[in-house]
Amino acid sequence: MVNSRGEKMFQNQRTSELLKIPLAFAAMKDDTAQLRHVTNSMVDPAKFAERVAYYYSHPEESGLDEIHLKDGTILERTTAPVVDKEGRNYGRIWTFRDATERKTI
Repeated sequence: MVNSRGEKMFQNQRTSELLKIPLAFAAMKDDTAQLRHVTNSMVDPAKFAERVAYYYSHPEESGLDEIHLKDGTILERTTAPVVDKEGRNYGRIWTFRDATERKTI
């Protein structure tokens, strides 16, 4: 989860494993360096960056994307706003699931 100021509020170990994020980046509160690192591992980094920017500029939207990594891994990325009962937006949650086996069979 990333708050509206671009600070990581939470990141689980599995996300770090799936995206091959070095511990130094995973430990940072600012999401910028980590985002740049993972973008470099994408088959289409421009498309990946474009979609991330889109979701951040449309905080009310949810989405599902398929991401292809250079190493052949295929990830499903889901994102949604984090809002309270009154509709106040606190940031965005991103989830990743390895879909490689399902997509390559």
